[in-house]
Amino acid sequence: VKSAVRQAREANVFLVFVVIDNPQNKDSILDIKVPVFKSGNQLPEIKPYMDYFPFPFYIILRDINSLPHVLCDALRQWFELVTAVDM
Repeated sequence: VKSAVRQAREANVFLVFVVIDNPQNKDSILDIKVPVFKSGNQLPEIKPYMDYFPFPFYIILRDINSLPHVLCDALRQWFELVTAVDM
């Protein structure tokens, strides 16, 4: 996934990963933890999954009715990033 995201970025494709999350905040993607293994005989550390999420731009959406507004806002932020780089 990381190489595909990198290739898209190099091709100037703007990716936004939309996560449809639980509206009651129960069993949220933000609650998922992953083990991070270090070298040697050390015990793994437990870290939040989102710390290792492969997409640099993502939206965690709990209210599906706000999707159009949220996507418009993401697009506006992308234009701000693009114009800031061009300056």
